[in-house]
Amino acid sequence: MPEAIKLDPKSSALILIDMINAVAKGNGPPYNVPPNRQGVIDNFVRLVAHCREVGTPIIYITTYRRADNSDAPKTVADVGGGGGAAMLEGTPAVELSMSWPRNQGTTSS
Repeated sequence: MPEAIKLDPKSSALILIDMINAVAKGNGPPYNVPPNRQGVIDNFVRLVAHCREVGTPIIYITTYRRADNSDAPKTVADVGGGGGAAMLEGTPAVELSMSWPRNQGTTSS
């Protein structure tokens, strides 16, 4: 078995990139977790809980697009009826996909 990696929780950070409904859960709305993704989301929930417990900062990065989609690259969801939801600002597609509350004092842009 490989040797465990040891990190100092006070000098490390957990960075979550695009753990939003459109990416983590797939087609929607409504967004329901497909069985093949539930384990991944459960692992993220445990990891976030552990980081909060030991005081590791958590950084959420969320990608979203303008309502007119003018700043969006073309993706499978956008071309040829891929069935995905565009990640438009203010829509359920860009909400965090995990069921934990954000800490007080977090910001989004």
